[in-house]
Amino acid sequence: MEILSPFSKQEEVLPLIKAGARELYCGIVTGEWEKRFTYIGSSNLRHDKAANLSSFKELEQAAKTASRHAVPIFVAFNAHFYSKQQLPLVLEQVKKALSSGASGLIIADPSLIELVKAKFPNATLSLSTGQPCFNSHALQFFKQLGISRVVLPRHLTVGEAAKLAAEAKKLGLETEAFALNAICPFIDGLCTFQHLVEPSQAMPQQPLACRSSFKVTATGSGKRKQVAVAHARIWNNTVSFDCGLCGLPFFLRAGVSSVKIAGRANSLEKKLADLAAVKQAINAAKTLSKRQFTERATGLYFDLYHRSCQCINCYYPTAGKWGK
Repeated sequence: MEILSPFSKQEEVLPLIKAGARELYCGIVTGEWEKRFTYIGSSNLRHDKAANLSSFKELEQAAKTASRHAVPIFVAFNAHFYSKQQLPLVLEQVKKALSSGASGLIIADPSLIELVKAKFPNATLSLSTGQPCFNSHALQFFKQLGISRVVLPRHLTVGEAAKLAAEAKKLGLETEAFALNAICPFIDGLCTFQHLVEPSQAMPQQPLACRSSFKVTATGSGKRKQVAVAHARIWNNTVSFDCGLCGLPFFLRAGVSSVKIAGRANSLEKKLADLAAVKQAINAAKTLSKRQFTERATGLYFDLYHRSCQCINCYYPTAGKWGK
């Protein structure tokens, strides 16, 4: 099981590889794209400059460095959909990405998958979590469409994710599962929130729209209604200290190809710290008992965030101490 790390600057590539990243991914928003469609219309669902390369020349240099270490780079074109005006430029950028040394592309829009496979039949395509794949029938459909890897939806339980990974393996598909950062309370592919709002005094960093102040109502009655409302309210302006380390033993057994660290806009220091934590957790998952691993994972979480883990920040609460 490999570690897939984000990068947003060419000079981050070598330090990340030396720290243990065996796969890398990035997004690109060029000056041409920004001029025509702005960052709000990002081609890869990240709307801040800190999260993206700004040119294919940067990608080319990054790919040269990565190829010397046999590390693939995946480029994200994972907006939910593209307009008729955007599609020609997207296809042109896909061509540039592949010619610049990208090993594969991360795509959400099924129509773009079909177009890319028609024009670039040898391209390696990953299905973005922005197009969630819920079951084995969806796996078969996207494989027929041209996908060779699936990013498992981040809202799944660890059991559901492991089962889907095992099914994908039977079909010859690779899988990715999230290990750190960026939990979402909603299903990515069904979410229409914009990933950019104005910074606030309470949050100097730009928070996601789903973590801005909002009112919550729920249908139904009884405990389920109370739980639903409480869960949504917790997300209101919650700072992200998200972790999925406790799912790693399950993913190892299920044959997950790669564990993914979110956070393209994070600093290099944070990316390196994330890599170190995931690398240690994978090694621990191979040798420790369930109880020992849970203790080790919660210790790594404390070292990473300098706080005790909480259920709301846990990707896979049934896998670790919250499942007891």
